[in-house]
Amino acid sequence: MKTVEILQQWTDTEIGNINLNWLEYLNNVFSKSGIKVTKDTTVMITDLSVFYGVLNLIKQTSPFLLKNFVMTRIFTYTAPDSNNALRDAYDQYEDDMGYTKYSRYDYCTRKVLDYPGKIGLTLALTYEYQKYHFNKNKLEGAIEMIGDLTEAFIGILKECDWLDEQTRTKAIDKVDNMITLLGYPDFIENPKLLDRYYENIRICTWDHFGNSQRLRAFGLASNLALLGKPRNREIWQLSPLEANAYYNAQNNRILFPISMLNPIFYTAKISALDYGRIGSIIGHEITHGFDNQGMYYDANGSFTPGWWSPQTRNEYNKRKDCFVDQYGKYLIPEINEYVSMVLPM
Repeated sequence: MKTVEILQQWTDTEIGNINLNWLEYLNNVFSKSGIKVTKDTTVMITDLSVFYGVLNLIKQTSPFLLKNFVMTRIFTYTAPDSNNALRDAYDQYEDDMGYTKYSRYDYCTRKVLDYPGKIGLTLALTYEYQKYHFNKNKLEGAIEMIGDLTEAFIGILKECDWLDEQTRTKAIDKVDNMITLLGYPDFIENPKLLDRYYENIRICTWDHFGNSQRLRAFGLASNLALLGKPRNREIWQLSPLEANAYYNAQNNRILFPISMLNPIFYTAKISALDYGRIGSIIGHEITHGFDNQGMYYDANGSFTPGWWSPQTRNEYNKRKDCFVDQYGKYLIPEINEYVSMVLPM
């Protein structure tokens, strides 16, 4: 955690002559949100090594290449929603890069869904889906399952012989304080509240390009407007139609979208199968609160690196190293390489 002033001092010292004024840059980013960034505004750098690497790369790259990179990014963001000539150029770009290509029908469907993951127009779509196609009794079954699994995880913590008592108590408190966003935001069941949510976005049947840009601006503005407001741990920031589950360390929060409460993940018919399918995913998300990223955040989602005692951290690292040593010895014969343990850890 740093202030903008400290960040500027660090940048000037560690990076040198990069001609980057953080206060000016951040105020430009937030210019349409009504937020005023000052030198005392707190900023959070989640990965200092990556942050340093990006700034150092910018410093070492010629202005010509940087301008080309920026223009290429603008092209990839806007060309698919533009005229035929630009769309053809984008199709060629996808071919050259080896990317997956989608039919126009599939592309437009993904655009409405704002795939992957973003809110976009998905709350409006979720309203229709939950009203006409979803069995809401599944929500009660999923809530019960989450309660069972968190209770089981607490049981594991109580029996874990390498946790000291202070860390164990805080770990149990973290599980108890973990919240779950399940299905979709409650307010979307009310059409008036849903209309109010989308009242600032203008959709025109004759302006696909403009719709796309306004949709992107709407999503960005919704996030920027949160700065300076009291934290709401229960706010949805991802699509309920995304077929995935998420753990958010900064809020100690698990998100299970409505899309996960359907086959193949969940049927609400045979509990043994459901515990084996979506139950394993729930357990996986709970453990994210205690992995090599979640371990730095406390029960409230505050960045608190010291809540694990040095003794517990050492014991954790011993077991992590053992895991790396064991699985790093597996050879993949098809590519004649050993299993990489960088991403799993």
